[in-house]
Amino acid sequence: MQLARLTIAHQNGLDAAALNTCRREVTAELLANLLPTRRDRGCHRVKKPIKNTFEVKKRGPERSSGNVRYTVRVTKHPS
Repeated sequence: MQLARLTIAHQNGLDAAALNTCRREVTAELLANLLPTRRDRGCHRVKKPIKNTFEVKKRGPERSSGNVRYTVRVTKHPS
């Protein structure tokens, strides 16, 4: 990408033939610098065994809501 940006920056006043030549040069240079093919994986990925050996907890009955509401009434002390 950097090669393409640098090449395009210097082509402000060129005609169509010069642009076509420049495009071919950039394409050839990009194709010459391709990454090599990757080698095959030596070892296949293996799923690791589960480390948790405990049984699954059985759920009990549903619990009631933990929200509690209080009402406070303030009265005058009888004197």
